[in-house]
Amino acid sequence: MYGEKILNKEIDNLNMINLVYCENDLLLNNFKKNFIDKFVAEDVRDFNLSYVENDNCFVENLIARVNTLPVGTKKRFIIAKTENYFIKKSAKDNKLIGLFNNFPETSCLLMLVKSNKVDFRTKLNKTIKKNGEIIKLDLPKYNNLDQWIKKRFQSSQKRIDQSGVKFLEHMFNNRLLMLDQEIEKTITHFYEKDYLTLEDLQQIISKDRLVEDREIFNFLDMIGEKKKERALISLKEMYNDGLHPLQLLASLTNQVELLMQVKFYKNKGKTANQIAKIISKHPFPIKKAYQRTGNFSEKELENILEALLKANLALVTGKYDEPNLALEMFILASV
Repeated sequence: MYGEKILNKEIDNLNMINLVYCENDLLLNNFKKNFIDKFVAEDVRDFNLSYVENDNCFVENLIARVNTLPVGTKKRFIIAKTENYFIKKSAKDNKLIGLFNNFPETSCLLMLVKSNKVDFRTKLNKTIKKNGEIIKLDLPKYNNLDQWIKKRFQSSQKRIDQSGVKFLEHMFNNRLLMLDQEIEKTITHFYEKDYLTLEDLQQIISKDRLVEDREIFNFLDMIGEKKKERALISLKEMYNDGLHPLQLLASLTNQVELLMQVKFYKNKGKTANQIAKIISKHPFPIKKAYQRTGNFSEKELENILEALLKANLALVTGKYDEPNLALEMFILASV
């Protein structure tokens, strides 16, 4: 699930070219750490471990690092991270194809691609498949998320009770980066405790996370019911509770996309539990969405999502002097 196919190999059986893709930064970073710990000895890292970052010279830097000879050992390791290549065709694909078809035996490459998909039809990715390996890191499914949470606490020599695990599942679902940050915050606060409880978590979990879980659906209900003034008041209250406009936009977009998925399968006669299994999410948020799908038609959800995307574009491009205006304009456009 998390790249064991690569990490379980012995170094002599490791492919020289490895591409791992996932849209989740936390999983990618954890895989990178585990890869280095498993395959790159500490005493050779200073001279034989190189990193290539996602910039305009990515391809040129990658070629240069791969073709650099190792120092005092048989193998040089290169870790490259990108969001621009391997997802679709690129003008520089031929340079990469030439590199992978003539890859030096003295180098081992791990490419981390931040994306939920790569295009296996391209000549570039076919070349990688021929000469190496392409692996996708999957987010833990809802029925495996509790194990992920327990292991995260165990990595810091902590244990957590089952009610605390369920609380974290309900709060964050597969938003692993947020989940990891809150777990780290809890562990740091209770550094003297070996066993943590639901009550401990409730003292620490950020107020904005609790507000988000409680208020987002209510806010969308106001949009669906065309209650413009109440929606504007609710928006102001969420700002006062510490939610940043970009964070609020992301949360709203996630909830609308969830409503669209749930409504689609509900119209096909699926139950909430069946939908949770189909889309690999925890049943708790699915049941909440299931109860509210009747408040919106499919067309209304599509219009709301389009308005959210426009608000996000306006916000990131600085269209408005006050960031809050982007969401206020979203309300006026949707109600």
